[in-house]
Amino acid sequence: FEQVDRRYEQMAATLGAGPLRVFMTVSLPLAGRGLMAGTLLAFSRALGEFGATVMVAGSIPGSTRTIAAGIYSYTEVGNDAAAAGLLLVSACAAQADEAGLKDSFSAQIASVSGVEGFERSGDELTFRGPDGRGGTGAWLVQIESVAIEPGNSEQQPYEGHVTSTWSFDGTPIDAAVGSMSFLPPVFLETGVAEVCYALWEAEASHWGW
Repeated sequence: FEQVDRRYEQMAATLGAGPLRVFMTVSLPLAGRGLMAGTLLAFSRALGEFGATVMVAGSIPGSTRTIAAGIYSYTEVGNDAAAAGLLLVSACAAQADEAGLKDSFSAQIASVSGVEGFERSGDELTFRGPDGRGGTGAWLVQIESVAIEPGNSEQQPYEGHVTSTWSFDGTPIDAAVGSMSFLPPVFLETGVAEVCYALWEAEASHWGW
């Protein structure tokens, strides 16, 4: 759009065209080639980064799996509902706000190895997952509060805090004592706990746990 000759827009305006009509009939067509080139470059880079991540870091649930790799994995096995959920989460998580923080927290739990049937209703998360002793059961996670505070650098300008309560098969999990949590390690390894935090990665526009 910066390369569009403003004289054409000004001439259209003198002929009676309003701002919207000038944009739709003059500016947009003249910028069309640049928009198409930008779209193709963005898609090609995104595809290349996805391939590099899967090949180099792999797609290990709860460890190196990213949201993009999770979407691919769910689609590959025919779980379109879970893939669509992660796609929605990735779109929402691109905002450094409380709603995006909740979405990112939910996505972290959904990506844990062994988690199945993940569902979210407002601030309530339900799923079946590991108990840390070789078994599985029904989990209920209630997001109690979220808060966003200033970060310590331009690269990580925000720090998001999430407080939640967890129950397994109807039995509440004891609250964390200091830095010690009673949740199974498979959850803790992804950065989530009853009291946890994430840093907003400005360059990538997502929360890092």
